[in-house]
Amino acid sequence: MTFALSSGALIIDGMNKPSFAIGAIVLALTIGIPESFAQAQRSTTQAKTPIYRSQSTSSELLGTYPAGAGVAYEFTNNPQWVRIFFSRDLKGTRSGYALASNVAGASAPQALAQRTNQHLKKNAISREETAYSGATPYWMSLGLEWTAAVPRTALITMGAPEDTITISKYEAKLQVPLSTSGNLLGYFLMGMESFNHTPFSSTMIKGTGYSVGAGAQYVVLKRKYLTAALGAGLAPFLYSVSAESVGSITENPIVFGLSWEIPRFTLMIPFYSSLGLEFNLSYQRKVLGGAALAGMTASIKGDIDLGGVAAGMLLCLTF
Repeated sequence: MTFALSSGALIIDGMNKPSFAIGAIVLALTIGIPESFAQAQRSTTQAKTPIYRSQSTSSELLGTYPAGAGVAYEFTNNPQWVRIFFSRDLKGTRSGYALASNVAGASAPQALAQRTNQHLKKNAISREETAYSGATPYWMSLGLEWTAAVPRTALITMGAPEDTITISKYEAKLQVPLSTSGNLLGYFLMGMESFNHTPFSSTMIKGTGYSVGAGAQYVVLKRKYLTAALGAGLAPFLYSVSAESVGSITENPIVFGLSWEIPRFTLMIPFYSSLGLEFNLSYQRKVLGGAALAGMTASIKGDIDLGGVAAGMLLCLTF
């Protein structure tokens, strides 16, 4: 939307020379609404008003408005200056700066109130847009994860009490955005985990596993210093389970297993440059399918099944 100003004419600097037959070239302008959150103000000049490229009288002079010319302007952070808008390019720009004292109402007491309201509106809009502003970064993470798992099925059948087994895991992870909005994330991880458990009075069971997995998450909260996502993942792995003085307690030394986590909650907090901390919380279930437990009190066919809450902390690098 534009406003035609019949009373506003800007004399372009450098054209008001004797070499021109008409003595001066006057360019009539229409004033456009600025592409900013602030609404342009309408007023007139109170005196001959030079328009500068920046907020300094020593900067390039773009032109001069005569007294009484209509202008469209907005306030700046400097109360001594206002920004004047043009409808088309003038020396490579569509706006310039004038002293507020030359524009009616721009330096009056009510102008201070208008300027304050203008900045309050800008700040309110900025806070609303912060929720999903900016692109979700890629990040790589290295760290530790602990699972408080409870044994099920075969181990219980062997007489193991339902004590919590703490599984420790070293994990490397890559997180990438899967959508243009950056709200859908995918992650790929590799890990090595182990546990020691003593279900019987004199025998300790040890387990070691290696996994490669993937999953997807949706960003539920995004701020400049915080990203939170919720999703699920799946990871196949190879595991070996043995007991002291007995050796492997599975029919095969290495058994295949599957682990899944639903839900998985991730919180990423940048703290210095491209470095950040990642925190994960999930419910995980691990099943070593088709294991044949042997060498203990009896040979038992069944799965080694462990499930529980997992929590992890990783150091991440964003890029």
